Amino acid sequence: MTYTEQVELLGLVNELESAGQHREAIALCERAIDGSDIPEFNLALTRNHYALAVSGNEIHAWPALLAALDGIAKRCEQQPDVLHAIGICRWVLDRFADPLRIDTLGFAHRHSKQFPGQNWWEAPPPSAVPDIGEPPLADFVKVEQLLNAGHHVRGANALLTSAPPIIRHGADAEGVQREARYLLATLIAPFDPKKVAALLSPEELPPPGDHDGQLYDRYLLTAARLHRERLRARSEGVPGIVITSLPKSASEFLSYTLAETLKVPVMRVAVGYPLLGAVHSKWVSSILQGGAVTHDHFAGTEVNLAALREGGLGEICVLIRDPRAASWSYERMQTEYDGVSTAARQDRERLLHQVKQFGDWIATWVRAKEAGFSVRFVFFRELTETPEPVMGRVLQTCGAARFIPALQEVLQLREEQGRVSSNFRKGDDDAWRAEVSEEFHPAIWDAIDPCVKQLLALKP
Repeated sequence: MTYTEQVELLGLVNELESAGQHREAIALCERAIDGSDIPEFNLALTRNHYALAVSGNEIHAWPALLAALDGIAKRCEQQPDVLHAIGICRWVLDRFADPLRIDTLGFAHRHSKQFPGQNWWEAPPPSAVPDIGEPPLADFVKVEQLLNAGHHVRGANALLTSAPPIIRHGADAEGVQREARYLLATLIAPFDPKKVAALLSPEELPPPGDHDGQLYDRYLLTAARLHRERLRARSEGVPGIVITSLPKSASEFLSYTLAETLKVPVMRVAVGYPLLGAVHSKWVSSILQGGAVTHDHFAGTEVNLAALREGGLGEICVLIRDPRAASWSYERMQTEYDGVSTAARQDRERLLHQVKQFGDWIATWVRAKEAGFSVRFVFFRELTETPEPVMGRVLQTCGAARFIPALQEVLQLREEQGRVSSNFRKGDDDAWRAEVSEEFHPAIWDAIDPCVKQLLALKP
């Protein structure tokens, strides 16, 4: 875009802003920013987002602030002290979003604490959950009865009544309603995934991949930040990659290495508890437009497969691992979080439940492939032993073969720095055999679906 064209487009943006057509002005600014070095588009974007935010739609609040920082940075490119100060502001914003919002993690904690055997939410550490008291067990029994009977919305409402959410004082009615929809979506996703798409706007971007039940205010901040990163990558023709992974299968290693290679953000296309999360077809479509890699753990359920098809996904990469090894790796991670010994977590029923849950998750994708859905399995052992060719094939499949040299550089740099990813451990698929009591081994083996044993060539 020539300077004259930029000036003409900026004039049109200003006309739209003066006429109160803020959304239209934002759309023009978004198209112009990546091809322009002048700060005026960023500052116009700031004003129009701000106008919508103060009118009651606070989804636009974080984009207004981030656009302002971008505009100031462009204005002050020759002033390193100012740029450094802006970097500090971004760092603080990224880590200290207002926590006093709807407490999705708190709901997850309280529910699973009352129902530890349910195949639902895994509780975060109690220290991470605000202490607002425990509702009576009878209230949770009522919630469970409603959910089991298929009354999902009534059950979620009963849960809201039993454990009132934490909402920032002074939030406007529309903002509270929007937050409540987000919370409700995270609550009912495992029970009634078809309702999730109706609750969440297609314009609300997927939550980042490192949160299971993210506080709404932090979600708005990170979504706004990642939106800017994704638009930049998209303008450069970087494709989007949709991956779903079994937990503790080096999923972060795969997704974040690819994201670092492509220089794109990591996002999600599902909401709710990861293993039972509900895929939003609009989010799938958005990722496929380019500029992001997903870090998800959603299963291959009929509802999710339908959403993937509706979103236009032709093939999905599914990262899998021996469910016994993945389960024990998860248990070892939890011992570090809880500050207890691994022996203290050797509970037969919990281990059986975890292995069966992980195995059943893999089985959904085996059945999906048998039913004709295009599934490309990525195996944990191959990924960890020979990451470059495995990730290279993923890039080739997604039309990003030109980034393979960049992948080699990223992997080489990580090797030199002695790092793999933030949560990757030894990766020994047989470690569980020595650490899990032998008397549990036969029952654990029987808990795994035969199709999973065959796919992974497992041995008792």
